[in-house]
Amino acid sequence: MSRAERVLGVLPAFYRATEPGKLIGEVVQAIAGPIEEADTHLFRIQRAHRLLVAEQPEDVIRLSAALNLTAFYFEDLLADPKLDDQTRLDTMRDRVQRIARLHLEGLGTARAILEAGAIFLNGRIVPDRDGAPLVRHVDPEGFVHSVTIELELLPGLPRTHIYLYENPLRRKKVDSAARWYLDSWAVDNESLEPARLTFLVQGVGERTVRPRVFSPDMAEGILFDGIVPNGATLLLDPTRGARLDGLPVDDWLVHFRSGIFDYAEVEGANHSVDDGGHTYAPFDGDITKLVAHRFQPRRSVPACRIGRSSWLFSTAPGVCDGSDFDYAGYATDQMPRGVFDGDVSFDGCVFDLPASGVVGMAWEERVPCAFKLVLPPPAYLESEGSESRINYLGRLSGILPRFKPAGVRAYLDNGRETWVLGEGVIRRLDATDGEGIDRNVTLVRGPFADGFVPVTAA
Repeated sequence: MSRAERVLGVLPAFYRATEPGKLIGEVVQAIAGPIEEADTHLFRIQRAHRLLVAEQPEDVIRLSAALNLTAFYFEDLLADPKLDDQTRLDTMRDRVQRIARLHLEGLGTARAILEAGAIFLNGRIVPDRDGAPLVRHVDPEGFVHSVTIELELLPGLPRTHIYLYENPLRRKKVDSAARWYLDSWAVDNESLEPARLTFLVQGVGERTVRPRVFSPDMAEGILFDGIVPNGATLLLDPTRGARLDGLPVDDWLVHFRSGIFDYAEVEGANHSVDDGGHTYAPFDGDITKLVAHRFQPRRSVPACRIGRSSWLFSTAPGVCDGSDFDYAGYATDQMPRGVFDGDVSFDGCVFDLPASGVVGMAWEERVPCAFKLVLPPPAYLESEGSESRINYLGRLSGILPRFKPAGVRAYLDNGRETWVLGEGVIRRLDATDGEGIDRNVTLVRGPFADGFVPVTAA
């Protein structure tokens, strides 16, 4: 009932004020119209100042300015043509409320960062099962956290996950380069813990015989007891073991800790100690004799200490009556090699010799004061037939700084779309060679494969 009808309704019945043509009715209508219009505007102004009843997206954005939020924080909702007006308005209201609640609970924590990621993906954190915690610690050390989210605007999709890696891993490397006998290089491990090393040795001619990489600073090293053929690649990995062109050769790997001749004090060094179990004759370099699927116990590899350490490469030099003829190379002069127009004088150098091998190193170290947030793959966040392509990664890159601790670096990435089989091929249990055994092997992707930041060279 309008305001004019209520006024006319209280007049005595004999006035017949509600009948058409009555002057008193026209007077009341003329007076009540502006009052009613002003009252309606006042009502809408009051609603516009209350988040839960605001009727326009612009009103929600203006109210969110109290949290220093701008239209940028709602661009994905405003630009989505699939949303109806009420859904868009409800989602914007909910986003502001959740951000306000997050500010009250406290920013700068792993929980806050994961919640912020869920908010701006239009998802909600849910437990995996009844009674389960919302935030799960994936690894025993507590560096990796995961939450399960439901995408409320895409109800047809299954649940997905967001991962947070504290102190993420960074692969560092010493690039592969030609190395001569007793060539050295320095390694800087900037992590807060020793890092296991991966070595790559590539054969050069017939000179890569019993290659050894060792650190006199750590009195530790690793030796391949055999020949690396010309062009073949020996990879010494702490996880997958020793591989020569992809075939296992752990039986010929020796990890030793000892004082090293010419690099250690006699009284202060330990006797040589290897990891045991080496009973095979030296490998003769014939790769065709290797068996792809035979199990071989993994050998340990050296770990790079915290800080700076020096490393050297050597091969087995031939010594009269002191070495196997077939498993040693000619002794090489350690004087500087001559370089045309170089700094070394002609009488102070020797002729340039072929390299003894191509050697490189890599290791993984934790990045202090940093974290990495891994979002679902981009295709997962888009509904089928959607014409909108929202760059969630770019949006969160601009949003996340308000939720993270000051002085902490943030890395963002999308998780990789993987299937447990990848590109592998399944074969019979008794298969011994061919596709699925020698190549296209079925591998399960590691649970922490996304927790790395870009590789850096030492």
